[in-house]
Amino acid sequence: MLHFSVLETSIKVLRIINNCIEAMIDYALSLIDDSDKEEKVEFLESFFPKHLCRQNIEKCINTLHDLQDWTRDNYLHELTGLHEYVLFRIFQDFFNQKDDFERFRKKGQRNIFKFYVKDIENYEYIDKWILGKYQEMEKSFIKYLDDYEVGLALNILEKFFWNFCDNYIEIVKHRLYRPEEFGEEARYSGQKTVYTLLYKLLQDFSIFFPFVTEEIYQEIYHQEKSIHLTEIKPLQFDFTNEMKNGDMIAEIISKVRGEKTNNNVSLKTPVETLDISLNDELNEAITDSIKDFKATLFIENLNISSIEKGYKINDIKLKKEIDD
Repeated sequence: MLHFSVLETSIKVLRIINNCIEAMIDYALSLIDDSDKEEKVEFLESFFPKHLCRQNIEKCINTLHDLQDWTRDNYLHELTGLHEYVLFRIFQDFFNQKDDFERFRKKGQRNIFKFYVKDIENYEYIDKWILGKYQEMEKSFIKYLDDYEVGLALNILEKFFWNFCDNYIEIVKHRLYRPEEFGEEARYSGQKTVYTLLYKLLQDFSIFFPFVTEEIYQEIYHQEKSIHLTEIKPLQFDFTNEMKNGDMIAEIISKVRGEKTNNNVSLKTPVETLDISLNDELNEAITDSIKDFKATLFIENLNISSIEKGYKINDIKLKKEIDD
């Protein structure tokens, strides 16, 4: 997360601020990605000093990606002078183009969920993991509500929500937007999982946030007149093994991303070599989810050896950036 030393605020509020900033940066990057080289320079000059755009266009683009990555992770990042300057210019540009941004934001939301809901025979491994984690959480959530422990119910729901956002969405987003690489069936598995869990989360959070959940429900689902008239039906899955191994996969991903952060490089920096030891069951799980695993960490070479229990990260070799 981007950390602003002048702001004395809670982590929860800081997350909300970072989510808003992430959307602004996504919008800025969408304009750049859809442009030819001359237009790229023109767009970048809106955010960076002109001399820097002429001298090192890649550094400018990487700086935007740094800010984008930092808004998404759990580490507190202090801004450099350049990052502060760029962020200020992005805020300026956002307020000048607010209507265009709103159209972009809504278009992006609809594209993610633009698909026909149908039965699915076999979910992708990571999708099974998060569906199982939700089932586990929902049992405790409903029990707390039955016992009138509303605060504990909200606490366990929020913990799942941040796991869903910080871990699952970070893993699955590549599959959602790159069906040509992952395949349409794998993409649909991710779409159906996000669609299902967002619906379930809206139902759960509607007790605490009745108006905003109603607004989102009417925008995406609207099968009933109101989210508050829908029936909560427990999911019927048995993904016990996927939950256990999925937790370890998420741990490995978190540790590798932490290594990138500790080295002050972008989370998009390729991992030239990742050397890990896995037990047989976890090895099979990572093999089943290899595309998601490698895409999330930008792994070029993955070396796996055998170990009796759990896992061990032997070596993380990050690809060095070459300055112009």
